[in-house]
Amino acid sequence: MGNNKSHSSLLNIDEKPYLSNTSWTLHHATFKAQPDRKVSLFKSTQSDKPPSLDKCAKNLMLHRHPNILKYVASWNSGNHLFLATEEVTPLVNVISKQTPLQICIGLQCILKAIHFLHDKVTFLW
Repeated sequence: MGNNKSHSSLLNIDEKPYLSNTSWTLHHATFKAQPDRKVSLFKSTQSDKPPSLDKCAKNLMLHRHPNILKYVASWNSGNHLFLATEEVTPLVNVISKQTPLQICIGLQCILKAIHFLHDKVTFLW
């Protein structure tokens, strides 16, 4: 999964979480060398035993598909697991700004991803 120093030192990470739940917090981050390249950083909570974020990272690394979230990197630092992915925004924050056509296209992408996962994938649980 990677060396702690090699990944975290390459990113500018927003300290304040954008979103959080009981298993992880979501932070915005950018690459120091490429400030225009944004990523989303999921940070596991200490109470998450066993870490569900670890399973997500392994599945994202293994199962690549255009309609599934793109894996960038993952690493451990202290008691936390970090998972960097392409930039994401929770649907609840953008659904009101979408047109009916955009919503239909989004639903079609979700169905393609579900079809891929159902027919082709064996998950690592």
